[in-house]
Amino acid sequence: MTGDSNSTTSDEPLYQGAPISVAESAILILTFAMRHNLTGECLSDLLTLISLHCVTTSFLHLSLYRFRSYFSALKSSLLFHKFCSKCDFIIDESSGVCTVCKSDLSEKGNVSYFVEIPLIFQIQQLFQRSDFHLQLLQRFSRKKKDENNIEDIYDGKLYKAHSGSGGFLDSHSNISFMWYTDGVPLFKSSKVSIWPLFLSINELPAQYRFKQENILFAGLWFGNSKPSMSCFLKPFHDSLNEFKDIGCTINCIHCSSITEKGMLLCGTCDLPAKCMVLNMTQFNGKYGCPKCKQEGEIVKTGKGHTRVFPFHELINEPKRNHNEFIQHGEEAFASSQPVFGVKGPSWWVNCCPDIINGTAIDYMHSVLLGLIRRLLQLWFDPKFSSQSFSVSHLVSVANRRLSSIRPPYFIKRHPRDIKEHSKYWKASECRAWLFFYSVPVLFGLLKENIFNHYLLLVEAIYIMNLDSISTTDLKHCEELLIKFCGIFSVLYGDQHMSANLHQLLHLHDTVEQLGPLWVYSCFSFESMNGDLIKLFHGTQNPVVQIANTVSTMLKLPAFATQIKNETPIWNFYVKLNSSNYHYKLGEKIFKGAYVIGAKHLKKLNAKFSEVVSQSASFALGDCYMFYRLF
Repeated sequence: MTGDSNSTTSDEPLYQGAPISVAESAILILTFAMRHNLTGECLSDLLTLISLHCVTTSFLHLSLYRFRSYFSALKSSLLFHKFCSKCDFIIDESSGVCTVCKSDLSEKGNVSYFVEIPLIFQIQQLFQRSDFHLQLLQRFSRKKKDENNIEDIYDGKLYKAHSGSGGFLDSHSNISFMWYTDGVPLFKSSKVSIWPLFLSINELPAQYRFKQENILFAGLWFGNSKPSMSCFLKPFHDSLNEFKDIGCTINCIHCSSITEKGMLLCGTCDLPAKCMVLNMTQFNGKYGCPKCKQEGEIVKTGKGHTRVFPFHELINEPKRNHNEFIQHGEEAFASSQPVFGVKGPSWWVNCCPDIINGTAIDYMHSVLLGLIRRLLQLWFDPKFSSQSFSVSHLVSVANRRLSSIRPPYFIKRHPRDIKEHSKYWKASECRAWLFFYSVPVLFGLLKENIFNHYLLLVEAIYIMNLDSISTTDLKHCEELLIKFCGIFSVLYGDQHMSANLHQLLHLHDTVEQLGPLWVYSCFSFESMNGDLIKLFHGTQNPVVQIANTVSTMLKLPAFATQIKNETPIWNFYVKLNSSNYHYKLGEKIFKGAYVIGAKHLKKLNAKFSEVVSQSASFALGDCYMFYRLF
């Protein structure tokens, strides 16, 4: 047997007479390993096990090193940027001493790296697919449910400002990007983390926009500390501006050679990463809101203090704008002091046409992982048992109701115990709780005023996630969230008026500028982070691992195209890459509400149906409620 991938070609049979090619074998093995989170040792053993089942000489890549090398050869080399570990200043190859902090760069640990993956190469590769260019053009012929409604990013004010007659995005040859970055810890026993920078293409239809093969992997930071954005983002700033001004030549399958250009339109991430990218004070600091200039105030919490954002101050605090943000950055740089929370210039300011309206509020982090977890803690944590809003003594009832729910197949995670696990719930679990479980579980447990207050949030977030939102609906959501935030301190106290709660007051502006909440949700990007982590094994040779991992991520979609459709090999590949879940609506209870799974309709609480269906403060719409009485 031979494990040398250079000794054969991708389309050769794995062994003489084999029904599967080398490429098909490699992509299935790697996809299987990622799907089941196999370690490097396990993957190595799997390769050996498979080779032992081959009856003749095989081209299977026996060693783990050779197997990974099979995916690592790129037509375009990665760009490794060196920077000083002491001051985060980018250095060139000839430097022996850092020109800023004078550190000796020959000493071990004084030089670090981050990776830039050329965008031009990735974009040219995308255009080699037969359907890609046609998908980009679908925005010009898309059919809306209602012409006046907000249904995607194209209906937001920011996109419209550049897609009108003569605008940059009015051209069929121009595209726009949405950026995302966040830190991902690599190992439980180490501080080492990675910060990928992904770009999605807004012009792709929603069902294709966030598929792995369509996401641009712009770069990767690797290290023991968070990246210095003044260092990390500079190369991408230069590349993006060049792509916008000059563009690149594309040899498209469906047309002659064209010059394609692109602009960085908007971005999304969680609050900590957002403050780093914008070069602002942290979200829980003075003037920490990226949307307005509310200072916040310090309040006592137990033995310590925290900064909160009282609702009554909002009407007196002006919103930020792009030009003023640039001015504040320049003033902060000159004075070495933050100005309204801005610590200095940001590279993205010169790339994005509107850094304030173009930086989205991600509801996955702010609402689901932030506010929903906080509410669960307030309601069910025994340390708040003396508070009027607490129902910690009823947590067993809530758990019994929750555990009796039989969710449909499209919800992958089954409900987990509130008392023991709610603080560890994943974002998808918090989403299922918000939209599906919470109303029937909490009904009759929370006090009526607490419950009705919570319904304001459920209705607003639900409507803002629809695929068609009218201006009337959006105005209604704004009123719901203002009411929710206004009452919050009365019910729960000023000490819980967090930055995540404050973000709700800017949520309707984000929808107005960028479209429904799902457009810029971090769910898809977080899934990419998960796939990236699966390709790292061990802490040795991190630079080599980065190169191999990035190369593999970029090559996976290309290798997948070599598998013939509608074959057993293709069907297995699809199964490994999808949840393979199918669902249908169960029996209808009343308009817009269904029971799915185990049903006891004769025992259905009639009062609950009446309250929820007729309540002026809660509209179910097409939401599916799953409720089993016991």
